[in-house]
Amino acid sequence: MNMPINPPDPKISFEDWVAIHQLIGRYVDAVDRHDPELWGACWASEIVMNDGTTQSREQLIENVLKLWGNRNPAQPFRHWMTNLLFLEYTPERARMRTGVAWAQFEDGQFRILNHLGYDDILIVEDGVWRYQQRRMIPYQRVVNALPADQGGY
Repeated sequence: MNMPINPPDPKISFEDWVAIHQLIGRYVDAVDRHDPELWGACWASEIVMNDGTTQSREQLIENVLKLWGNRNPAQPFRHWMTNLLFLEYTPERARMRTGVAWAQFEDGQFRILNHLGYDDILIVEDGVWRYQQRRMIPYQRVVNALPADQGGY
């Protein structure tokens, strides 16, 4: 079973708790409103990609602008962060797992399109908590996995 290597310090400061939750809130707000300036401010100046290479915040913003440019602005899109879990924490760095569900508004209702997890590394840069790395991960059961959970979504 995968257990955290360094369980979170139960003495996380109230200020860090609030600042990290504000980061998550700013991120969701920026994505749902397609605000590249606010979205970019959520990221560290150098982002670690899944393959271990780094990318600048400016490159990341450029890439997300292309993605957002392909979305239909008439089709409302929203997402929600769920199940926030600190896996590691120090006053300068944290690793978290959060759930993310995203939905589109169709026929008078929101329809959930997917629910995955983010495995994030956050750092303090210029006195502000920011994302340094993000991996999307499928939710998988550990015991009695359903067929859909065995290979991810």
